[in-house]
Amino acid sequence: MAPSLSYMFCTWIVFLLAAFLTSCADSLGLADECSALIEFKRSFPTIRADFPCVYPKAESWLPDVHGDCCSWDGVECHEATGHVTGLDLSGSFYVFNGNLSGFIPALQWGSPLKSLSLWGTNFTGEIPISIGNLVFLKELSIGNCPFSGLLPASLGNLSQLTYLDASRNKFRGPIPDSFANLTQLAFLDLHSNNFSGDIWHWLGNLAKLTLFDLSDAQFSGPIASSFENLTRLVVLKLSSNNLQGEIPNSLWELKDIEYLDLSQNNLSGYVDLHKLKNMETLRLDSNNISFVSKTEINATLPKLSWLNLDSCNLHEFPKFLGYLSGLEKVSLSHNKFGGSIPTWLWNGSRDSLMYIDLSHNFLTGWGKNQINLLLPQLTYLDISSNFLKTTLPSPPPSATYYNVSDNILFGGIQSICGGRSLAILDLSISSLTGNIPSCWEIWILCQF
Repeated sequence: MAPSLSYMFCTWIVFLLAAFLTSCADSLGLADECSALIEFKRSFPTIRADFPCVYPKAESWLPDVHGDCCSWDGVECHEATGHVTGLDLSGSFYVFNGNLSGFIPALQWGSPLKSLSLWGTNFTGEIPISIGNLVFLKELSIGNCPFSGLLPASLGNLSQLTYLDASRNKFRGPIPDSFANLTQLAFLDLHSNNFSGDIWHWLGNLAKLTLFDLSDAQFSGPIASSFENLTRLVVLKLSSNNLQGEIPNSLWELKDIEYLDLSQNNLSGYVDLHKLKNMETLRLDSNNISFVSKTEINATLPKLSWLNLDSCNLHEFPKFLGYLSGLEKVSLSHNKFGGSIPTWLWNGSRDSLMYIDLSHNFLTGWGKNQINLLLPQLTYLDISSNFLKTTLPSPPPSATYYNVSDNILFGGIQSICGGRSLAILDLSISSLTGNIPSCWEIWILCQF
């Protein structure tokens, strides 16, 4: 039986009324959210930044008759519902002088806030427990603030987080176990803090991490094998801590890793690079390491461009160096290399190398008496503090920095005229003799 016209009319009226009430509810919700932001602004004395290109974003927060705050700086709203979904105060250095104890409750207006950035503001004190009530958050940036105290366990309530930056603060103590609940995290940056305790037992749960930065965070102890679960890692930074013990083999199974920094620790063990085909930057300086033999043959590392192995207690040049095809920077200073500098070191990277540091070793000469480096892109060369017993090598024509000081160099210095781009030259502590070449007069004149 077909519905009557009166029934259809009533149904249409109910539909319109429901739409109207929903619209009113949304409008009232947005007005409440805007009012909360105004109250938040009034709660803190605004301080103008000293930087000419930076101003407190909240200065644009002015109430109007419509109660619409979606046009305010740093406020993002949902296109369909109009509700506030994002708040970005980053870059407004020294905007607020206060703590978050009153701020977080002001944000709990019921709106699904998905992003919150306070990066570089002047909030102080501890992170309040109430931050765990913002359960819809996907991005949270509280880096580069003077926050202190412990990270609250309530952060574990933010199970939808994909991005968390709490770097460059004064956080102390252990990272709460509740971090194991943040299984959606892809980006976790905790560097430059004063943490302590064990992190590895919860880290294994964060299988979606692509970036993890825990550098300069005051952690100690060994690295556990938790990284075997973090198969998506692209960037891993654990530098400038007091990590000890052997490097776990699980690190050398991270096939997607592009940037690995374990420098400035007290780690030891074997380095196995033959699976890391995507590696672009590798920093292992200030550790006690060795390279497994199979990397000498198989590890071509086609994307590696930056290699730091300073102070690694190495006695022999790693053979895989000769297979690298795109290396731009290699730093091997403060090791125990002796004998001649082998010519095969730059066989594959002859046309790409721009930076070489072989200083503070026990090198005595050049392989095959080839004292001039035919490296067309080289701009930085440091072979100081060795035992090179030879005439002065001619710097590459593109070199701007050339340091061969503290060696057993003899003879004249005419060969230095080959360095047409030199800006810094150090020939001190040597046995060089002869007159200053005429090319130096040209260089000096060209500076004026």
